[in-house]
Amino acid sequence: MIAIRPSTAGDLPAIVRLVNAAYRELGGWTTEHGVVFGDRIAQADLAADLASADKTILSAVEDGAVIGCVRLETRKNTLLVGLLAVRPDLQARGAGRTLLTGAEAYGLAHGATVAELSVVSIRSELIAWYVRRGYRVTTETAPFVYDQLPPGVAQTPGLEFAILRKRLG
Repeated sequence: MIAIRPSTAGDLPAIVRLVNAAYRELGGWTTEHGVVFGDRIAQADLAADLASADKTILSAVEDGAVIGCVRLETRKNTLLVGLLAVRPDLQARGAGRTLLTGAEAYGLAHGATVAELSVVSIRSELIAWYVRRGYRVTTETAPFVYDQLPPGVAQTPGLEFAILRKRLG
């Protein structure tokens, strides 16, 4: 049984490992391997998120082990959903769906009426996954943050983020 709970500082090493594996290594269907290389997140970044008053990280826990996470930020009535990741060897078992449902419940409990997320626009299978969960692709995009990455990390030119939204409640 998968439980969703707020992450703690003790969860950070496991979260870093699973996020970097889910986003950058071969093995899971959510990987960006071949598009972007290098680590997706560092422990210091996650620690800063945990210390922030307006952000939280939820963990998916099964048999005492952290198997997934999602980073959340509430801005006025909007829940910003990011860094949704499940350990690659445990994907396609419902943990991502459970995390997303937990994220949306968190948003509702904190006054959000809309959830918003961004996905690298060439990740059509991932966008389709969110659409099946009620998100709609907007006409808005956001630039890919090439200037915030070390040289050689982004291997695909012309990337951008598609913005998706879902009304909560």
